[in-house]
Amino acid sequence: MNNNPNTEGISRYARKKSEEAYQKVEQVIKDLIKGQEMINFNNISNKSGVSKRFLYNHPELRDRIEHLRNQQTGLKSTEQLKRRTTDSSKDVIIASLKNKNEQLKKENEELKSQLQKYLNNIYDKI
Repeated sequence: MNNNPNTEGISRYARKKSEEAYQKVEQVIKDLIKGQEMINFNNISNKSGVSKRFLYNHPELRDRIEHLRNQQTGLKSTEQLKRRTTDSSKDVIIASLKNKNEQLKKENEELKSQLQKYLNNIYDKI
């Protein structure tokens, strides 16, 4: 057994991967600021592809995110915007979904009919 394993390559790769993740987070933060979007751990984690654990385990990132989040008290979250959906827009969505549902029902019936024809042909050949 090797008493002196060479882990330098693995360590270098881990550092590189961590630096890349850090840069992704920084870019996402810049994009969120430019787009005037909510800055929070969940949003940054989802958009950057890094784990929330990574964000919380890096104190400089954590402090920056918390600071920016606290500055944004005036911005509306997407949940708040969703609540403002008007009744008329909900009616349009419902009508659209009902229409799609009817189309799918028709398609389903057509497929069932085709399947029955194919099965009948198979049984007739037997």
